[in-house]
Amino acid sequence: MRRCGDIQQPEVQAAWRLYCCNWVMLGAMSLTLAAALILTDFSIVPASALKPAAIIAAYLAYTYYSRLWQKKPDTRVIFILGATGQMLLIPVLMTPLTYVAAAAHLPLQDVALNALDHALGLDWTAYFNFIYGHYALLYVATLAYSMIGWPVLACPSRWAGPAVTGGYRNSHSPSASP
Repeated sequence: MRRCGDIQQPEVQAAWRLYCCNWVMLGAMSLTLAAALILTDFSIVPASALKPAAIIAAYLAYTYYSRLWQKKPDTRVIFILGATGQMLLIPVLMTPLTYVAAAAHLPLQDVALNALDHALGLDWTAYFNFIYGHYALLYVATLAYSMIGWPVLACPSRWAGPAVTGGYRNSHSPSASP
């Protein structure tokens, strides 16, 4: 099987350090959420976090297993699955934090944002009314918006999957599948 980079190469070491730096921000977000849950009346229903937590745990477990215990880890798998796990963790942390922020009763910036819209010649109420006035367009927009999350799960499977199963081929060869 072709490996995409030796774990001892300087570029791979630098990429790993950057990957680990991402955990600092994710840790700060986690601590903020934990503090908000402790200091306020907010709570998270454990069942709602189970599925995302399982997916994130699977991605990150394989990342660290590959990095720490495999004799010749595939850096492509490490960084694709690791970064995807981190990307999936962000909305898991940020979604409840938006509710905490909204409950803080900070001054809203609606007037300033509306003024900016008018300065740019944008009329959001016209856009809103147009979309809601055309059911087919609203339906398609809803479907399109719901597809945002699919690439986060599908692309890593496409890129890293063959490397995990041993079926990786050079993507530059003419016989490589699209």
